[in-house]
Amino acid sequence: MTINRFHAIILCALFANAPKAAGQSVSFGVVGGGSVTDDFRKFAPSPTVPSFFEYSTPKHYIAGGMLEWHFPANLSLEIDGLYHPLGYTFAAIEPNGSLNSVSPATVVTWEFPVLAKYRFQLGRLAMFAEGGAAFRTTGNLNSANPSHHGFAVGAGVETKLGAFRFSPEIRYVHWAADRNDFGPTTISNQVELLASFSTDPSRHTHVFGSRLSIGAIAGATLTPDFPTYQVNGTAYFGTGNPVAFTQFNTTGPRSFIVGPELELAIAHGISTEADAILRPMRSRESQTYEDGMALSPQDGSVTTWEFPILGKYRFPIGRIKPFVEAGPSFRLIGDLTRASPYGVTAGVGVETHVSRLAIAPAVRFTHWGDNTYNIFYAAFRNEAVLVAGFSF
Repeated sequence: MTINRFHAIILCALFANAPKAAGQSVSFGVVGGGSVTDDFRKFAPSPTVPSFFEYSTPKHYIAGGMLEWHFPANLSLEIDGLYHPLGYTFAAIEPNGSLNSVSPATVVTWEFPVLAKYRFQLGRLAMFAEGGAAFRTTGNLNSANPSHHGFAVGAGVETKLGAFRFSPEIRYVHWAADRNDFGPTTISNQVELLASFSTDPSRHTHVFGSRLSIGAIAGATLTPDFPTYQVNGTAYFGTGNPVAFTQFNTTGPRSFIVGPELELAIAHGISTEADAILRPMRSRESQTYEDGMALSPQDGSVTTWEFPILGKYRFPIGRIKPFVEAGPSFRLIGDLTRASPYGVTAGVGVETHVSRLAIAPAVRFTHWGDNTYNIFYAAFRNEAVLVAGFSF
């Protein structure tokens, strides 16, 4: 898959050149609700005399947290992290029409909508409209393979409750089509009823006395993406005579990684950082034949996005402050369908300042969960990267 680096560079530039916006107020909250649409499509191999069928079963509940960054002119940016399990049931159909081997299955997803919001008055109602990109990680697939990106739009009303805000809304999410030829497929168009309960940013300049910084992170991988393996086979050319060949698959060149970062200071020396990192994974394939002929190596690349959410502690040592960090990581695996979307990350680094710019090089190690299929050419589960954060 080709990597669109232009969009990634533009995105990082927008974040990195926003020092004035970093002083804007921030609100936190919780989000809850559910979807009103089915999760999966109905499927039967034969519509007239089906032997089995799959159908959506209600899970529907959604719960998570939100972070909202407020700008002037009634504009804001909201980022949610929403736990949303999807459900379907497989059932065999007996000749008499009764069901056998009824097997409910749950597919775990986390949704990450990134929404621009605009607030306005409609009579006595304080309302808002929102729209933006939506991402999700998936796990416990149960033969499903939900897509990982889409877009979302929504509208709602907002009321103040003391130092908090209560905001019920309706949200429409359109997900890209699943890449799944043999298993159950999700329904792309989803309608969700949600309500958030968050702090009121007008009551404070910075939530709980904390400070939000924003910037970009860039670096390179230190470890290979894929193991080396060898396949022996036979090819047939125009003469019809078989020619033995050996195919070598190895990891590709080290990858450059880049993305935006957000960091929230909580207490002295303690903060939380969330990143969205464009992470290509590279492979290389070469073939040699028994007659001495060799094909030029072919490089392949799979685009993934990684989302580490890390707790950080800075040691108060002079102007250059060492730090440690650790926390969960999620990723959109794209075409890397055998890889786990969940992992844990830990790192060490140092931070220094040049005027208002914080520069923080670090080495990070991530251990990903089990691959969906533990086969010999699956991606390595252990990953080390060298990164540097630049933030205001």
